[in-house]
Amino acid sequence: MRGDLEFIDVENQQNGITILTIKNLFPLRMVGILPFLQQKCDQRLATNRDRMEMEIFTSGSLQSYPGLFAQSGSELIKQAGVQILLGLGLGLVVKSRGKGVLVFNSKDADGFDNPPIELGSSVLTAMTRLDFGSVESITSANQQALKAVTDPAQAETIIKAIVDESKAEAGNDPTSSEYQQLVECAKLSLKTIREAAS
Repeated sequence: MRGDLEFIDVENQQNGITILTIKNLFPLRMVGILPFLQQKCDQRLATNRDRMEMEIFTSGSLQSYPGLFAQSGSELIKQAGVQILLGLGLGLVVKSRGKGVLVFNSKDADGFDNPPIELGSSVLTAMTRLDFGSVESITSANQQALKAVTDPAQAETIIKAIVDESKAEAGNDPTSSEYQQLVECAKLSLKTIREAAS
């Protein structure tokens, strides 16, 4: 039996979304145990990552698949930062000529250009603006591009230069939390590039 989803437009609440009913879908009571399940999954990954990858996916690695748990809040911002910086290093995220904003360019399954996605005026602003779907799209494109990286040193140089440029936006304060978060994202991006190159 399939679940039904009904949308009701309300004129005086254009930006509000309210879930009225859910029929025959994922039981809402199960949402309460998701943090527990995510904690247990993270613990298993920390103890033996290779075995856990084999048990869950049977082939490939965790990097080859979307995340098991949707990220939100600071985790999503961190993941967005890592993927934006990777995209910049790999040439998938570029600064547009006209507006001067960061734009994510990708191809569809047939090799044609998808419509570009505007991310924001800088890496720091883009990190906080992206939703889970956009981060997953960039992650998927980055994973494909990482397979074809011929010059990892060039990608690393681009990422380091972007982080240096972003220091001014953080008030030239290397101790600011925004800048430190960006540096952490850059380190994870560099680690991903190095692992893909080896």
